[in-house]
Amino acid sequence: MNPNNHLEIEIGGKVRSLYYGMNSLQVFMDEEGLKDVNKIQEGLTSLSGIRSLLYALCYVGDKIKGNEIDYTAFQVGFWLDEMSDEDLAVIMAKFESAHMLGKNKPQSKGKKTIKK
Repeated sequence: MNPNNHLEIEIGGKVRSLYYGMNSLQVFMDEEGLKDVNKIQEGLTSLSGIRSLLYALCYVGDKIKGNEIDYTAFQVGFWLDEMSDEDLAVIMAKFESAHMLGKNKPQSKGKKTIKK
């Protein structure tokens, strides 16, 4: 896990650890019914997509920490109702800068070897 892909933020009545990574993207895609990874950005243009992303980030963050998942995507929608514009902007900016799917990662130095 990449430590740069975590964000601690107070939502849903407590401080939660959001995790940005492959598992979060998969949960997001499942929630949105997406099959094509190239449709992720398009999925974020709807209210449902924003809610699904926050749910996915919380879900994976809680799974990593061994916390019980005591909320649904529907409940996360209420958290968004109470969230400030600034907090939402921080969450979305972190999504844009997170190291996942090879983006924002420095190219490794040296020769790459792929084993078959």
